[in-house]
Amino acid sequence: MLFPLPDSSSNSSFISPYFMFMSKIELKFLKKHLYFSLGDHLWLFDTGAPQSFGEGGKLSILGKEFPVASNFMGLDANKVSEHAGVEMQGLLGADIINHFDYQIDVRNESIEISEDEIEMGEPSLQIKEFMAIPILTAEIGGAEYSMFFDSGAQYSYFQEDELSSFPSLGKVSDFYPGVGPFETDTFSVPITIGSVDISTQCGKLPDLLAMTLSMADTSGIIGNELLIDRVVTYSPKRNLISL
Repeated sequence: MLFPLPDSSSNSSFISPYFMFMSKIELKFLKKHLYFSLGDHLWLFDTGAPQSFGEGGKLSILGKEFPVASNFMGLDANKVSEHAGVEMQGLLGADIINHFDYQIDVRNESIEISEDEIEMGEPSLQIKEFMAIPILTAEIGGAEYSMFFDSGAQYSYFQEDELSSFPSLGKVSDFYPGVGPFETDTFSVPITIGSVDISTQCGKLPDLLAMTLSMADTSGIIGNELLIDRVVTYSPKRNLISL
């Protein structure tokens, strides 16, 4: 989930250690969100969050140990669990995610994670970033737009006026940090990334988050719909993705 620009006074307290080592782990798609299954605990996989937080204070992945704050911008694991409707140990953000390469296979509920480079499929696409959050180039209605890739988003978002010209899919409820719960009308928007066509359910963000988009010169958010029906190789270290 995309966060508004962070407050420098955010709490970064730490608690007792929690360790996990892995190369291939179970991936869960529950109530329209993606989770790493680490031992007996679920961690929300969120490329749109700049910082991880959760219970346990420390997380070790492939022998690399990362401190994990108990909260970020007023959110902790309990609050995110409540909004997502799934009990989780915490949220994995870009500060941890961006250390590794991934091959994500939602259909088979698995994710390969590696410190080494995972071979990219063809074609591989270049990613830009803003505050460590990935940005993809997407084609909508014959025009190109820069859009955040946010694996923690259950819906996609498109801020341009053309949104309402697409077929309506009705109103949905969503939640974003700094904004809280909100409702938006959604539309069926076909998006092309590289040579891959993706059918998305797009809404429009509240003004506070729309400001974050404009600061990054982006027009929207591509949510986890990007990952659902295909094997995706994602390398934030190399700024590459293949679908």
